[in-house]
Amino acid sequence: MAGDSQIVVAQVTAVFGVRGQIKIRSFTRPESNLEGMSDLRVGKHKIASLRPHTGGYVADLDGVSDRDVAAKLIGEQISISSDQLPPAGPGEYYWSDLVGCEVVCENGDVLGTVTEVLEN
Repeated sequence: MAGDSQIVVAQVTAVFGVRGQIKIRSFTRPESNLEGMSDLRVGKHKIASLRPHTGGYVADLDGVSDRDVAAKLIGEQISISSDQLPPAGPGEYYWSDLVGCEVVCENGDVLGTVTEVLEN
């Protein structure tokens, strides 16, 4: 896994209050894994602080103190550098490692290439 690739770990779902805070939905399992990650980013903005809140998290962003600026970030993904992830164990893979892999049947027929992994 390249150390400079970005891994999506959450998404901005709404604004919170009038001081530019955002609400976040974690994609990590357990969701609390988000709390131990450093250098979380929404585009060019670094998350300065993060706290649990009903159904997700509330975060402060460096350089954002206005609700209207925060509202423009709704729907944006939150990512970390892949080198922040612990190594996968034997027989384990991160979903991001699967994207781009060729899918082959046991009989050798090529089915295609993984373009995304969906949680169900």
